[in-house]
Parts: sequence; C-alpha cells; structure tokens
Amino acid sequence: MSKWRKNYVVLLSFLVILGSRSISEGATMELGAGLESGKSTIYGWSPGGTKVLIESDKDGAKSLWTVSLADGKAALVISGAKIDSKIFMWGSWSPVGDKIAFSAISPKDDTMAIWIVSPEGRMVTKVPTPFPYISMLDWSPDGKEIACEAMVSEDGKKPNLEIFVLPIPGGSPRRLTISPKKDRYPRWSPDGKTIAFTSRTPGKTDMDIWTVPSDGSSQPKQITFGMNAAYPCWSPDGKTIIFTRFGTGGGKSRGVWAVPVKGGEPVQAIADSTIIRALLSPDGKNIAFNRWTKIKGKTVLRSYVQPYSGVPR
Repeated sequence: MSKWRKNYVVLLSFLVILGSRSISEGATMELGAGLESGKSTIYGWSPGGTKVLIESDKDGAKSLWTVSLADGKAALVISGAKIDSKIFMWGSWSPVGDKIAFSAISPKDDTMAIWIVSPEGRMVTKVPTPFPYISMLDWSPDGKEIACEAMVSEDGKKPNLEIFVLPIPGGSPRRLTISPKKDRYPRWSPDGKTIAFTSRTPGKTDMDIWTVPSDGSSQPKQITFGMNAAYPCWSPDGKTIIFTRFGTGGGKSRGVWAVPVKGGEPVQAIADSTIIRALLSPDGKNIAFNRWTKIKGKTVLRSYVQPYSGVPR
C-alpha cells in the first residue's frame, strides 16, 4: 500500500470514529444531511431508536424522510406529489417498524385522510377518516390503533379539536375527550393503557398535560398546572412524561421539562429556551428536537438530536 493510501485510510478511520462518537459524547447532531435548504420537523422515532422520521420542505416540496443516527443522512420515504398533496400534518412509526402512518390533505376535494407507507416508500395505502382535520398521529404499542387530534363540530358550535383513537386499517373512531378547549398532541404510554395530551383548564390560558385511559373508561386527569406545555412523550418505564414548555410564567423558564405521571412538581430536564418540540427515543437515551436556526440569513426550523441524561438530581 502506498504511503498516500495509508495516510488516507488513517484519516478516513479517524473521521469515522469521530462521527460515531459525536452523540455518545454529548454533542448535538443536526438531522438530515442534504436537506439544508429547507425547514425540517421531527415526527417520531423508529422502534429501535436508530432513526428519526422528519418532514422537510427542501426546495419548496413537502416530503417525509427517515434520518439515521449513525451518520445523520436522510432517505426519502414519500413526497407530497406521489399522493397529490402539498400538506403533511404528522407521522408515526408502527411499533414493528414496517409501516409509517401520516395524515395529509388532498387539494382536489380538500379532504383529509391517513396514509400508510413502508419506510422505503412502498405499499402506499389510504385510510379515509370522517374528520375534516386530523393530525398528531401516534401508533399504539400493539399496532392496532392510532391516536390523533381531530376536528369536530357539534350542535352548531364552533369546531374544536378532540382526542380520538382510530382502529387500523379502518373502523369507527373512539372518542376520549369532550372539552370546550382544544385537546392536542396525544401520545400513548409504553403499556398502551394511557394517552397523554395537552388541554387548557377552563378559565385559564396555559396549556397543561393531561392523561386519559386509552379505552375511555374514565375521565381525563390533569397532571400539570400553569405550565404552558406541549408535545408530551413518555419515559420508557412509563413513570414520567417529558414535555416542551413555551411560556415563562410562574418563575419557570422554557425548555424541556419532566413530570411524574402520578403527579408532582415538574422539573426542568434541558435548559434550552430555543427548543420548541422534543421527543424522547424509545430507550430514553437520546432526544430529538426542533429549534429555530439561522441559515444563509434566514431563520428556519431545523431538526437535531442529542443524548438525554434525564432529570438533573
């Protein structure tokens, strides 16, 4: 082997090692190499925690991508053009990892449906829904249902967002909430028995974390109070709910927070006010998040991942 080739191999090996150490050593890695020209939004983790599902509008075209934590590179799942839609609303990986569900609006008739596709972009299936708007999909741990926020209008009242569970591949939805305020961001507990979501307390302006049995057997329970919370997700053991805080009232700053499911005082887990959405990996070791980032003079939403050490003690 020539001296040049030996030096090249050594340099290449060093770069590979350096890249593989970036997450484990605590560095923040941007997700989606090659998608720098557009906005990206995290949607969810693969079951094994090795990839993240994101939406990107690279070059002005809406599309779904999977991003590997091994190298940060993105692989196209599906573009909006393939299903004749320019608007994706949310996506979720199936617990087995062989399917991805997302909602999208058809510009032809302005209807909304759930679409199911393989991570490689094959096997595209449309699942009609009775709702004019449906988003924030989250696949149940047993793979039989999808939780969502959906718009309903009853008795001539103003349309409102409520939490529903839809059987897959189709069937009658099960309603879990009836609230005068918007109920949003449903997330299944690891055991599938409970769904966390956000809602406003009557007479208050802050969004807070609530839980409800996934079978609808009892009324929702409020977990946080006055936290202006969004995007709840569960710790792997199901004992803690992680969420993003937007407000700064009550002497509490923005960032990523955690609260015991049984109730208690929320504790800040990541003191970073630029984070606007965060999702914990299935094993609880990493956290993917969005933050506003300045690129070429423009501020765009970008996706990142970093190790998660839990709540400071």
